[in-house]
Amino acid sequence: MLCLAACGHSAGEEAEKRYAMVERSNGTPDERCDQANKTAAAYLRDGNEAKYREWRLRSQVQCGPADDQL
Repeated sequence: MLCLAACGHSAGEEAEKRYAMVERSNGTPDERCDQANKTAAAYLRDGNEAKYREWRLRSQVQCGPADDQL
């Protein structure tokens, strides 16, 4: 059986895996901020409001006050 990218996983779940990879790799604060924003956006596209809110809050914590314009 051929399984395409993200087979069985939502875009948000895949973005969350990438965030974890950045975190495990001691990514810079900017990298963690960027990936947290991408994860929140992916859950928004998925229509998963609970996860979107969770990752939106996490992105605000990761990015600090400079992210207020989002």
